[in-house]
Amino acid sequence: MKFMKSAILAPVLFLFSTSILADGHGTAMPTPIPVEFYGCQYNDGKGPSDLEPVIKEWKKAMGKRDYQSWMLHPMYASDGSLNNGVMFTAWWPSYSKMGEEVDYFMENVNPKINPKFSEVITCDIHAETMAIQISDGMDTDMDSGVMSYQQCNLKEGRTVSELMQANAKMSKFMTKAGVSDVSAAVIFPGAGAPDGFDYVMTIWAPSMTVMGETFERAIANGYGQVQQELFGDLTECSNGTRYAGNRIY
Repeated sequence: MKFMKSAILAPVLFLFSTSILADGHGTAMPTPIPVEFYGCQYNDGKGPSDLEPVIKEWKKAMGKRDYQSWMLHPMYASDGSLNNGVMFTAWWPSYSKMGEEVDYFMENVNPKINPKFSEVITCDIHAETMAIQISDGMDTDMDSGVMSYQQCNLKEGRTVSELMQANAKMSKFMTKAGVSDVSAAVIFPGAGAPDGFDYVMTIWAPSMTVMGETFERAIANGYGQVQQELFGDLTECSNGTRYAGNRIY
């Protein structure tokens, strides 16, 4: 299935505590958090209206958990199979909380709800990833937004430490350029994720209006030149996919 290969991706608006990333330069970086993805397609004859009542029942079964989840539908995509697709992404504040909550889901929620989801969607991929936020301008309490994701590979001989240093410099540039209403994160694939890429770069904005204003402001302040200087010899990325997302939990 190509859905997650065009997307593993996440959002990603996390409230991280600060720690030191082992990059040899003492750079302060946010603490990584666990993020999961489901890559799914609607079954024949099914669509979003069929999924809504199942999500409502799932939320009732979940109760109050330390967990946030979003449902994403493609807006711009080069892969036609995405047109019948839906993706879910969710995260926890820590890995210990993830373990606790997953045990709860498996025992109390999944046996009852998963068969009902299976009547509407087929999910070929369930992936665990690690996210590091590099910008947190978007309000995480919003109920909807737009999300862009790009698969990327480091060039030969380049390292994750160099990548994170470059992203820190880009974040400073964006702040100086007045870009303050979007969030960005680097997502590293883990268990269940497809092979073929080193990381995913994701940007979330509350609307296409804000996304457009962000690009316009960044470009006017020299974004293209800064992008080439920081990442031209470091990494290669796909054109990416953009989604419309709604918070479901």
